[in-house]
Amino acid sequence: MTTATFAKKMYIAGELTDGQGTVDVLNPANDQLVASVPTAGIDDADRALAAARDAFPMWSRTSIAERQMWMHKLRDAVIANEDHLRDCMHHEMGKPWGNTQEDFDSLKNSLEFYADEIARIHDTAVADRAGTHTHRLVHEPAGVALAFLAWNFPLLNLAFKIGPAMAAGCPIIIRPSEQTPISAYAVGELCAQTGLPPGVVQILCTDGYDVADHLSASPFRP
Repeated sequence: MTTATFAKKMYIAGELTDGQGTVDVLNPANDQLVASVPTAGIDDADRALAAARDAFPMWSRTSIAERQMWMHKLRDAVIANEDHLRDCMHHEMGKPWGNTQEDFDSLKNSLEFYADEIARIHDTAVADRAGTHTHRLVHEPAGVALAFLAWNFPLLNLAFKIGPAMAAGCPIIIRPSEQTPISAYAVGELCAQTGLPPGVVQILCTDGYDVADHLSASPFRP
């Protein structure tokens, strides 16, 4: 067993925390226990939703430069912990070491690409054929985002969610698969280490549909 090596905390409201339950993560290559990690209950989900709701006014109004700064800080932490993040995936899903490179690169590239891309987005004038009105296409954060991840590419799937949400100014709650939550929890640790504002990114796992359905049905989301 290799239970001492890996992240075993959810990341909610800027803090690494336990949950109301636990789930055992088994390496499917050898059926060995990798770690027992916390899972969220309804109260944990409500705390995450409240933190995301509270973070939205602040995060949605941050300047592009400030969002880029936070995304670059997280990217730098990801790069500094490449071996650990890849090792998490290697054990939690039995993925060959070489195949973990794609997941890692996707996360790093997402934080780089979307941080750069938001500087290229501007409000756009829209022609009025009648000549009686002035129209503008305006980009605004939509609200709190909720992402459910598949098990097969843990950090690639996380990358496709976290970069766009952070860049757009939307707090995001990420629910990794209960089969492969360890690499996502490791990203939560990096968020905590970088001092990311509470509620901007949150990572929690659920064991079953009741909590996931509760998150999806929340009126805090658009």
